[in-house]
Amino acid sequence: MLTSFVRRWFVALAAFLLVVPFSLAAENRPHEAKPYVVLVGVSQYKDTAIKPRPHAEADIKALYDLLTNKDYFQCPPDNIKLLLGTKDEKRPSDVATHANIVAALNWATSQAKYSDDLILFCFIGEGAPAGDGVCYFAVDSTLKDRLKDAVTSVEIEKELGKLKSTRVCVLLDINFRGYEEGAEKIPEAGLAKRFQEFSGTREGTDIPHQAISRLAANNGLAASIDLDKHGLFTTVLLDGLKGKADAEGGEEDGVVTIDELFTYAHKEIPARARQLAQKDQFATSDGESTHFVLTVNPPVAAKVKERQAKFAEIAKADKLPTSSSRKARNSCSRCPGRKPGASCASCTCNLSRAS
Repeated sequence: MLTSFVRRWFVALAAFLLVVPFSLAAENRPHEAKPYVVLVGVSQYKDTAIKPRPHAEADIKALYDLLTNKDYFQCPPDNIKLLLGTKDEKRPSDVATHANIVAALNWATSQAKYSDDLILFCFIGEGAPAGDGVCYFAVDSTLKDRLKDAVTSVEIEKELGKLKSTRVCVLLDINFRGYEEGAEKIPEAGLAKRFQEFSGTREGTDIPHQAISRLAANNGLAASIDLDKHGLFTTVLLDGLKGKADAEGGEEDGVVTIDELFTYAHKEIPARARQLAQKDQFATSDGESTHFVLTVNPPVAAKVKERQAKFAEIAKADKLPTSSSRKARNSCSRCPGRKPGASCASCTCNLSRAS
């Protein structure tokens, strides 16, 4: 029969197989992983041919407020770019011009120098087909000259081709038919390639690079649903990122991963669309996730911290090797809701003394 010490040491080794959230376990890293966030929202365009998005700027501001709240997301003020149709007096922001949006993307991809640096890009606004691709309208864009003054898929693909990070999350609420066509018919051939700029091709090569995970409010061919204060997409994102998406493995673990957020959106958007607007809307997504953390679920995260502290006491009393103790303590972070003495659904351990 294994001794108590050996059994706990074996559990620690098994924790090699776990995915450890960088926000809760940043030890033993050669550098500190950092987030780089670009949030773009435009409600009213100077070109009246481009349809307004009434909630776009309110949506982006709400996401900014969440991501600058240290209870949910650890992001230095200088590491988040907020771009709006008009500058916000309460929040540090820039005007969402074509030049500023491209510069912000360039900043994020240039600054994220390590594979575990996080890039989060969110765009809420209107778009259109443009040549053999699509474009995203900036506040100074025009429908007629969109190939020159809108942010084209070619420009986005160029910036994302520089990626070193493998933790890239793209959130889009975009209608590529967000314009009044007028007398001149707009060719729609480019719509067939919508969202392909986020497929992740490396600069100077055709080799696919699956570092980008994209979630969109719908298929991009129609306006997404607006509720009273926010768009449906943003409402679901806010709920999910605040903790409602924290449900993988049938239990909360204190963090919301990209997998959990995408799963939550795919479930909630169609359900709420039918319930609140009596319409159909389905989120779309693409990309292979590396299972990284987006936000913290504060109440559960507090339980995680408590369990880790208790395990640290056990490890010290039993003189568990430091490296093994760290890995086993991280395994505790994946099962804070487990009852004392029960097996953990996330890692099959039985660390009852830390409960």
